[in-house]
Amino acid sequence: MVPGCPRDYRDAHPDCALLLCEISDTTLADDRGPKLRAYARAGIPEYWILDLVGGTLEVCRGPVHDGYAERELMSADSSVAPDDRPRRTLLVKDLLP
Repeated sequence: MVPGCPRDYRDAHPDCALLLCEISDTTLADDRGPKLRAYARAGIPEYWILDLVGGTLEVCRGPVHDGYAERELMSADSSVAPDDRPRRTLLVKDLLP
């Protein structure tokens, strides 16, 4: 999720993101390790890891130097909303195949 509307990026790609989501099946270790640290260092405020094998969503918020201050593991029956859009609630099971 990036700020603004599609017209804002007609001439250039976005240079920041409010939320980044990794879809993970065989890459979970990398998504929870090097990628998580890189996104935190880049200041991405919210990072979601959708674990297709485990059927869960890991929500990471509050980037700190080498990780995230808050990490919550959510089951398929949970609902979640981006911090930037708290009324846009999604069911985790709707994100899964």
